[in-house]
Amino acid sequence: MDANKISKFVIRHKSGREAAEELAKDLKSRLFEDCHEYSIGVPDHIGSGQIKMIDLFNGLSLTVYDFYTSDTLEVLLKNRAICMLRFSYCLEGSVIHNLSDNRVKLAVNSNSGLIHADRKDVELSLKFQPGNIRFLCIEIDRDKYLEKIKCDVEYLPSQLEEIFMDVDCSKRFLFHHNYLHSIHETSMDIFVNDFEGVVRRTYIEAAALEIVSQQIFDFVNENEGKSNAVKQVEVEQLKKARDILRKQLKAGISIKELSKMVGLNQNKLKLGFKQVFGRTINNTLIRMRLEKAKLLIVANDLSIHEIAEEVGYQNKSFFTRKFKERYGMLPSEFRKEITASQ
Repeated sequence: MDANKISKFVIRHKSGREAAEELAKDLKSRLFEDCHEYSIGVPDHIGSGQIKMIDLFNGLSLTVYDFYTSDTLEVLLKNRAICMLRFSYCLEGSVIHNLSDNRVKLAVNSNSGLIHADRKDVELSLKFQPGNIRFLCIEIDRDKYLEKIKCDVEYLPSQLEEIFMDVDCSKRFLFHHNYLHSIHETSMDIFVNDFEGVVRRTYIEAAALEIVSQQIFDFVNENEGKSNAVKQVEVEQLKKARDILRKQLKAGISIKELSKMVGLNQNKLKLGFKQVFGRTINNTLIRMRLEKAKLLIVANDLSIHEIAEEVGYQNKSFFTRKFKERYGMLPSEFRKEITASQ
């Protein structure tokens, strides 16, 4: 593989169909059309996978990049194609976002995203770096979309209101950020789903609108300094915290200590467990302890009292009560049931 090789392609059109036809021609690849969804295969000499362009309603469209590339693959957006408001999210890989006036060049890596709009006279280069790429771009033709939201646009923050109203594409706007965990989950639903026909089209449009609404909500909170929602980049820290809990069942660990170990403040740690794992830290710990206790009872090497201590319960009666609440029987009854079945 030539690490310096760049495969370059140009898109000059707004609409999914015209843009897809143009890209397929440049790639020398076949274009597959399913109503308003256009799929272009990445040719073997570059990599594998596909790029999809999906026309939705009211000026809303998607470009879904889901491929592996052995070269740097550059997509250049110019002329009419640049005059869009874009909400972009990198789920995997790295994309260099570069503007032709050289005033902005930045890397959009996994778990980060952009809100971007630019002037008509500027070209946008997206350089997809070698490797696996999952990159979602929600594109809004403001001239058309404004008809849908014109009664509500005044409720947007002034920066966003101004850029939504800029149908002549005369201003630049760029917001680079770590996106929400909820946006990651919704984006994955666009990449991976089994729906077909009108159900698929409706589902994808709903997901795209949900992402835009989540992003605007997060932008407002970021500006007001009160964003507590979990970012996707913080999910690994939360998983690390959960692993530490699992390893510390016997000795136990305070939320304060756990917070320091993973680099998240206590409020974000507590909120993150509920948002990502669906349980509080305490409920997660109780479940882990009882699940391990169940395994130890099945192994039949320790007494019930010893098992209680092994999973972090100093009070056997309290352990017994929690076990019954979870499994509907006492630990001793569960042991008898296991012994009888062997």
